[in-house]
Amino acid sequence: MTNFKQLKNADYRTLNRNEAVCINGGRNSCSEIRANCASRCGNDYSFCFYSCVDAAGCPV
Repeated sequence: MTNFKQLKNADYRTLNRNEAVCINGGRNSCSEIRANCASRCGNDYSFCFYSCVDAAGCPV
């Protein structure tokens, strides 16, 4: 479990709309965040995973 509010402001500025929605899940578990990214980014979610999961310190 990671507190996504710990991400630096610069991290938020680099996010596109889909990724920001994922990050704003905030209190969700890593797996919930992954599922949210997948549903919002469709089949091309490698970049979304990197931004939503890796940047948050969660394993891929």
